Amino acid sequence: MNTVQKIRTKKNTPMRLGTRQALIGMSFIAPNFIGFLILTLIPVLFTFILSVCKWDGFNPIEFVGLKISRRYSRPVISCPVFAKRLSILSSLSPLQRSCLLVWRC
Repeated sequence: MNTVQKIRTKKNTPMRLGTRQALIGMSFIAPNFIGFLILTLIPVLFTFILSVCKWDGFNPIEFVGLKISRRYSRPVISCPVFAKRLSILSSLSPLQRSCLLVWRC
């Protein structure tokens, strides 16, 4: 039997049951992965890219690296306002905290 006849016989053989079920399962899961990719993963990656860039929405994006983060490198815990707000929030119940977030009291 030459190679041409071997190739033809492989095309005519039916697909194995396990392979067929795997393809059917993947066809049901594929739309979820595509939706995750478009609606979640791409915006998250774009956010990380924008975190190291300077962009106002109108001009071209300018890569600045970590220069932006140096501006905010002061430790938050040493800030006196942070300590005061943390003591206020720790004394509130979870319902009161959620009301503060919703209504910005």
